[in-house]
Amino acid sequence: MALNIKPTLLTKITMGSFLLFLILNGAYYLLLGLNIQFLKAESGIYLANAGKASAEGFAFIIPIMKNGYNGHFAPLAFLAEFWQSQLFGTHETYWFWRQMVVVSLFMTCISFFSISLAMLESDLKKPTIPTSLAGISIAVIFGFQPIVTTLVSWPFMAIQLFCLSLAILSFLYLIKFSNSNSRTHLWLALVLAYSTMHVFGTGLAISVSVLFTATILIALRWYAAGEEKSVLRQSLTPVFVLLAFTIIHTVLMVRSVGGTPPSESVSIGVSIARYGAIFIELLHTSLRSIWAQGGILNPEMRGMGADSCYGWGLIFILSVTMFSLMHSYLKTPSEKALSRITITMLPTLTLIIIVGMITYRIRTEPSNNVLIGYINTDRYLIFSSFCGLVFIAGLYLISKVKLSASSAAAFLTAAIVCVCGNAVFMHKVPYIIWPEKLISHTDYWNGILNSVKDDTDYQSTNWNQSMKTVTDFDITPLTFQQLIENDLEDRGQKRP
Repeated sequence: MALNIKPTLLTKITMGSFLLFLILNGAYYLLLGLNIQFLKAESGIYLANAGKASAEGFAFIIPIMKNGYNGHFAPLAFLAEFWQSQLFGTHETYWFWRQMVVVSLFMTCISFFSISLAMLESDLKKPTIPTSLAGISIAVIFGFQPIVTTLVSWPFMAIQLFCLSLAILSFLYLIKFSNSNSRTHLWLALVLAYSTMHVFGTGLAISVSVLFTATILIALRWYAAGEEKSVLRQSLTPVFVLLAFTIIHTVLMVRSVGGTPPSESVSIGVSIARYGAIFIELLHTSLRSIWAQGGILNPEMRGMGADSCYGWGLIFILSVTMFSLMHSYLKTPSEKALSRITITMLPTLTLIIIVGMITYRIRTEPSNNVLIGYINTDRYLIFSSFCGLVFIAGLYLISKVKLSASSAAAFLTAAIVCVCGNAVFMHKVPYIIWPEKLISHTDYWNGILNSVKDDTDYQSTNWNQSMKTVTDFDITPLTFQQLIENDLEDRGQKRP
């Protein structure tokens, strides 16, 4: 299909995509009756402290901004979440639409990435209808799967979705740099990659992979294009600048872990075995989770040795592939070859570094069952799933396969199937494997407020009961005492 969309092109399509995704996500999750878990884990802790007086609230957030939290140094992201907790409070509707905006933004970035790559390969000045439909469909296919839905239901995970939004834009501009050698594209790629570190700790893997890949691209051009060496030398400036920022930020992240160094660690051999197993299992579980095969059953680590062999085998295959692509480029330089190197290297290095961070983090845990929490949890699977998306979709979109009307129809069909499949899954399965997700946090919170009427001095033993089924943390309703008082006052029910 040769019909082109109006020359006002990608910007309008991107804005239209965002509105489409916002309407689609909003209607979809309202119909599903998605419970926004605003009391869960960090979301609940932020709410509890945001409800306190200004001095007490800032006494909570300022140390986190200065020192980081659990290996994450992202002061701006934490402050933004704290401020929104003050603004939205326990109003689930506000949190719902905040999550809809974030997930729609994430899907818009995927769509923008996909359409831009397809245009890059075909040398299009403006996207065609098949290109646009394919890009939007790829975003829907990725955006409507169980692990994304579970992240949407937990407000604090908006940080991860925003991190990945920046990451995919960074990857796109580095791919454009490989095609254009434009230092503007290089600066954008590096700055966006570094920005992910200000959103989430895993941004370190993204920033390092983009820095390393950019350096490789510059080096390859250096050897392949003699007359451009002075220009390529200038390209190292943004690399050195962002490398310095990344190193400083990494030091701050390491400092935020705190505590005393571990006295014992598992052997290097065990860590190597774990590394391979985590690598292959993250990818396997991510793929399986798209369709929630078997209801996302818990894996068993009895086969860790075999998993490790396959994991290291895959790493070897990917490494050979990358070196082969670089060797081919040096023999026959071309921009398309550089694009293939970039698309292969970025997600591969990102996942390699993420797995390394996980392996290092669990080095003091002797039981291999500790791996299960990482290879079967949505907030970790989203990163391996994301790397798989960039790798597979990226290589397909820059291949010689033309995006015709029939291919766009195939993508659109797959998108519709994913939307329907995820809806059926969320309607039938979660009450079995994720019963806590069926708890309405609004109803739960209203129950707490109503109980104050019969116990104005908080003397009942119920106030000391754990809220772990709702919050994931072993805290009691008294943790939220100031927030309870504030909500009662807002509702004109201030206790005597």
